[in-house]
Amino acid sequence: RREKKLEVEEKAYTKLMKQNPSKLVMSWYSEVTKLLDNEQMKYLKLMRTPKITSVRSNETITLTEEDIFPGNYSSGFQFELSQWYKTWNISKIGRSGGPVWGFYEGGGMVYHGVDGEDSVYLYPDEETCLVGRWDNGEMVEAREGAIDKIWCSKNGIPLISLQEVATNENTFHFDPSTKTHLSDDPHVPDPMETKFVEIRKSELPGAGEGLFLIKDVEANEIIAFFNGVRVTIEDANKLPVHRESSHKIWNDWNDQDEMLDITPEYRSVESYQATLGHKINFSKQPTVEYDFIFHPRFGEIRSVRALTSLKAGTELTSMYGKVVDNFTFIKQVFNDYYTYNDLDEEEKVDFLGEMKNNYEIMLRSMINFDINTLYTDQTND
Repeated sequence: RREKKLEVEEKAYTKLMKQNPSKLVMSWYSEVTKLLDNEQMKYLKLMRTPKITSVRSNETITLTEEDIFPGNYSSGFQFELSQWYKTWNISKIGRSGGPVWGFYEGGGMVYHGVDGEDSVYLYPDEETCLVGRWDNGEMVEAREGAIDKIWCSKNGIPLISLQEVATNENTFHFDPSTKTHLSDDPHVPDPMETKFVEIRKSELPGAGEGLFLIKDVEANEIIAFFNGVRVTIEDANKLPVHRESSHKIWNDWNDQDEMLDITPEYRSVESYQATLGHKINFSKQPTVEYDFIFHPRFGEIRSVRALTSLKAGTELTSMYGKVVDNFTFIKQVFNDYYTYNDLDEEEKVDFLGEMKNNYEIMLRSMINFDINTLYTDQTND
């Protein structure tokens, strides 16, 4: 029976050692995922995953090697699957009696060693890390650490050795924004972001500040983050502070029409520098795009990825703006229609007047929007 041993660890380990990847943990994750992509795994997903209509869920399922490769000798690996956007993905890999790796949607991972050891959050660059305590997937308290080495042991699990935890006074905890709260520590920068970007005077005509690379990066690398207060599409359409903002971005993680917005009081770096993605200016030839990431500190936000290989000194640009698109406008009309039907007759009259004013403002934004005025330096940002 041992000659039929699955040996997930040896297959993945041998292949990785030949490749010598710069980002070993995510390369290992990809190799294990490929190894498990068989008909039995597809069948198990079909039979065991809960029938969920939402695009994401907190539900998980646990599978073992014996489940995925029946009839083979098991070397003790266990896998947890979570529903990321509409698909079930491996979110945890561990082995009986050994360390466990948890993987977050969009990049980043947590290493849980044996009992008594601090957990380590490894940023997508696999160089920056936070060391401390996690509870049920959320960071309780952590400080920036320094990685000594990451290597893949022959039992199939990547291991981390750390230098002494940095004496940095800054501590981090799970601190997601709300409609009215941006951050407990708005002046504490993200430790990975500071290794990639800095704010300087923009080189674009009429713009104020911009965001620039301070190191070379490869295509698809995550280089910054975009956090903000969380507002609904209705807030973004109807409240002037959000409607006129050029510092907002879609954040519809669960198709809930959420946006992240940096409101005027936080646009200066003196007021907020925990994330810097909002400092990126518009261009029809963008250098970056926005992706989704579960950040250890801010939760469900957006990441900034390089579209191509970029050199240090490049000003980052993207295609986004405050214009209301047709789809957004139509969704707002339907939302208002259902709200209108729930009102009494007297309330309907007032609501119709409010709708008229809002639609006029939205339509003017759609028709007369001038992108060249979007980033005029009017707020010293």
